[in-house]
Amino acid sequence: MAPESSRERYARLLAILAYLAHSGGATITELSERFDVSRARVRKDLDTLWVSGLPGESPEDLIDFDLNDDETAVSLREGLGLERPLRLTPREVISLTLALEALAGEVTDPALAQELSDLRRTVADLLPVASTGGGEPVAHLDDLREAIRARRSLTMTYVSAEDRRSVRTIDPIGLEARPAGWFLLAFCHTSEALRTFTVERIEALAPSAEPWRAPQSAVRARRDSGPGIEVELRCDASVRWLAERLGARTIQEAPDASIRFRVTFFSTERLVRTVLAVADRVHEIAPADAAELVADRAGEALRRLAEVRASAGGGGALG
Repeated sequence: MAPESSRERYARLLAILAYLAHSGGATITELSERFDVSRARVRKDLDTLWVSGLPGESPEDLIDFDLNDDETAVSLREGLGLERPLRLTPREVISLTLALEALAGEVTDPALAQELSDLRRTVADLLPVASTGGGEPVAHLDDLREAIRARRSLTMTYVSAEDRRSVRTIDPIGLEARPAGWFLLAFCHTSEALRTFTVERIEALAPSAEPWRAPQSAVRARRDSGPGIEVELRCDASVRWLAERLGARTIQEAPDASIRFRVTFFSTERLVRTVLAVADRVHEIAPADAAELVADRAGEALRRLAEVRASAGGGGALG
């Protein structure tokens, strides 16, 4: 059997998300039969989705699942907005347009080529209105930088990736430029917690009369954290897709069929969950404190699983 291409797997990953969003949940066996792959393959797909998510790379941006007690059925904890069309940012429209243009050169079937051409025109037409409005992102960056310097609270109108508009008061703490665009770390007065926002999805900003409420510990942690956590990994070549997904600048191939690459994580939670999802194919992690962080979490998980197994009498089978 020919090895599966990255494109085929990517299409299935998206289809699994859409199916779970519309059906409300499914068993591992049901997903296996529907997508004509083994149950082990479904579990690997879910592991991949588990460390994927919306741009932002903070814990609340990750795709999260609910599993039943014997881990034979799965559902999405959040719908991710898949039940309705999403509002795209200009950057997303451009990326999608370029991807469709790359596909166009490989399509030979006339009917499919026509459908692809129609889709490209539809996507291109979105560009003038793809922005969430309220001015150019550069203007938002200037306003946000000034608020960060002055420790000034802002009233923000925000359109989420699920196309939900909300008005909230925030205390801007930091800005980060990532491959997917500019992101804002802020303390949200509504949720009483730190949140990450996509700058291009900010519709409007205005000074707020509310006092600054961000915990000093959060501001200090942001100041001391630097631009991110840079980690070097040596893994099996089978996880090249992960290196590409994380935006690795260079991927070095070794004679033993492993690959080595450097990536930057913007939260320790993202780092831990990403590495643990492919832990059986990771050979080296540097620096040492990053390796210790992952090892400590893995050890804690194993201890808890041992307790769960003991309390259940050591039985149970995955289906």
